[in-house]
Amino acid sequence: MDPKIILLVDDDKDDRDILQETILAIDKTAEIYSLPNGHKALEYLNNVKCKTPSLIVLDYNMPLITGADLLVKIFANEEYRAIPIVMLSTSNAERHVEQCLRNGAKEYFVKPTDYNELEKLANKLLEIAS
Repeated sequence: MDPKIILLVDDDKDDRDILQETILAIDKTAEIYSLPNGHKALEYLNNVKCKTPSLIVLDYNMPLITGADLLVKIFANEEYRAIPIVMLSTSNAERHVEQCLRNGAKEYFVKPTDYNELEKLANKLLEIAS
């Protein structure tokens, strides 16, 4: 079985690191590409030699390109429409959730506040990446 390749895009380095560590504690074979913004994510995806992710996780609130805008940009490329994309945010505003789901996000998660919730999220992300 091929390793799960997860593209994790969040401007908060601590959030990226904590989620990455939790995912790797559950599945040591997962490959995680952790990027600080939407521009880096688009560079990664447009790199001919990039490994196609089995899951993309986008933070909703990012400078330069929001996660919601990045979601639209990624799905504009037919090559990436089959990749599940999930949103992760501190906001659970109904309009944000509806906007992202309407634009193709598979799921919209609120960032967990404790380790048990973080572990459940990591397991769910690995399940989606399968």
